[in-house]
Amino acid sequence: MFTDYKKGISISQKPVFEETFLIEDSLLKIKWKLTNDTRTIAGYDCRKAIGILNDSIAVFAFYTDELLVTGGPEGIQGLPGMILGMGIPRLHATWFATKVEVNDINLNKVTPATKVQYL
Repeated sequence: MFTDYKKGISISQKPVFEETFLIEDSLLKIKWKLTNDTRTIAGYDCRKAIGILNDSIAVFAFYTDELLVTGGPEGIQGLPGMILGMGIPRLHATWFATKVEVNDINLNKVTPATKVQYL
């Protein structure tokens, strides 16, 4: 998945049955409310935020402002730091980082897929 925050789009490859599709979409619109709850995830101090997606789906996220990328799992984004823990009760789904490795990355080499690569 490639996310362009300036243009407000994401480009991802999604497998559907026996085919893989390249999908471009606008970023999800999430209304966030920051709370004072905190916890440590993968060695980072995280703050809890509660979001509403599509007017009815609750998203609980823990983000750290120590990592300035505003993204997270499954295209969830929009907080002032990286989401390291997240739950969506309606989907019975949770994601929590267990380890974070920060490496020197040349961001000029990070580009979206332009054709389908079979997974």
